[in-house]
Amino acid sequence: MKYLVIFVFSMVIQTSFAQSPLTGIWDTGNENTQVEVIEEKGKVIGKILSSDYSKAVVGSLVLKDLKRSKDSWTGQIYSAKRGKWYDVQIVPHSRLLELEISVGIFSKSVEWRKIR
Repeated sequence: MKYLVIFVFSMVIQTSFAQSPLTGIWDTGNENTQVEVIEEKGKVIGKILSSDYSKAVVGSLVLKDLKRSKDSWTGQIYSAKRGKWYDVQIVPHSRLLELEISVGIFSKSVEWRKIR
C-alpha cells in the first residue's frame, strides 16, 4: 500500500510539472518572425522574439487566452498586419504547430516549425 501511494503521488507531481507541448521557440514562416511560447503564471502565452516585419514589436503578445481541449488548444492570436485579435485553434505535433485562424466565417491554416 505504501508503494502504491508513493507511485500515485510521483505521477501527480510529474504531471503537474510537465511542460506544455506548445512551449518553445517557433518559426512562423513569415518575415523571419520567431515566437516564443512560454508558461507564465499558470497561463500559456506567445511573444514575438524577433521579426523582420516593421509592424511586429519584439516582446509583444501574439498568443493569449490559450486553453487546452483534448488534443488541441484554443485561444486568441494577434495579427500585426491588421492590428486585431482573432480566434485560433492550435494542434501541436512534435516539431510542428498547426494553427487554424478564424475570421468570421472564413479560416486560414498556417504551420509553425519548432526551432528549439
